[in-house]
Amino acid sequence: MAKQKGKVLVVDDDADVRSTYKDVLQAYGYKAKAVASGEACLKQLHTNADEYGLVVLDVLLPAQTGYDVVEVIRANWPDLPVVMVSGKVDRLTREALDKLGASEFLEKPVDPDVLMHTVDRYIRKV
Repeated sequence: MAKQKGKVLVVDDDADVRSTYKDVLQAYGYKAKAVASGEACLKQLHTNADEYGLVVLDVLLPAQTGYDVVEVIRANWPDLPVVMVSGKVDRLTREALDKLGASEFLEKPVDPDVLMHTVDRYIRKV
């Protein structure tokens, strides 16, 4: 798969996690935007989907869960990679996310090196 150009859209309801991911991404030379909800994620994508090369999406979000959001992303932007993150990792969760089309799954807390290695596989720095 050719690497996509664009920035990373980080989606997590925890402000500290959003800030940490964004800071790590920017320290490694990536552009990043962080939002707090599935609704804000989809609004960003509906407005600026062509800017993003990857979405880092928390599974457990209020209102629209990561499951709901990845389903909408797959329906509207099938080629946009989505890396799901969650502290709860079990076989059923992984299977459900695979069926919905998640590109990859990372367990929280995500080590910054693991995050960057994962991002590097999907997009190039802009």
